[in-house]
Amino acid sequence: MDPAIESFLVFADVFRGDRLARDLFVRSFGGEPPSFGTHMIAFNRNPGGTLSLLGYVHLWTRDGIGYIGGVCTDAQALRRMPASDRLALQSSGGGVYYHLLRHTFDRFAGALDAYAGYCGDARALQVNLQAGFVATRHPHLLIRPNRPMDAARLEALVEQAHAVGPF
Repeated sequence: MDPAIESFLVFADVFRGDRLARDLFVRSFGGEPPSFGTHMIAFNRNPGGTLSLLGYVHLWTRDGIGYIGGVCTDAQALRRMPASDRLALQSSGGGVYYHLLRHTFDRFAGALDAYAGYCGDARALQVNLQAGFVATRHPHLLIRPNRPMDAARLEALVEQAHAVGPF
């Protein structure tokens, strides 16, 4: 992570983080967040030392694939950040969504063959691609291999993720 943002951007795997991110998730998607899996949360360390929730990612795994979903950021919390922190974040090569995805990828990559994402939002798609996902032949389905692999293995992972359906 860019050293300029390490002082105020904190990532955590939060047990039952769905409870903590519930309001943000409901505002973003109109439904309840999943209660299972791993809940990665981005926080802003405020000048006084308290933490404010900035973003959320849900991750669950099955058969070597990490399924990423529910990625959302809190625009209100971003606006409350000190201007210097917002500027450093903008200058870092990505926003909260990007850095939270990259952190999640790095954190669990050793245990997974690939990550899959399902994205129907054009703006989110841009960030997903910037973070390392690639489009597949299936609408909205994205894949990010965690290591070099031959085309047949990658295609098998794509089909495995496709069989799950929207997640």
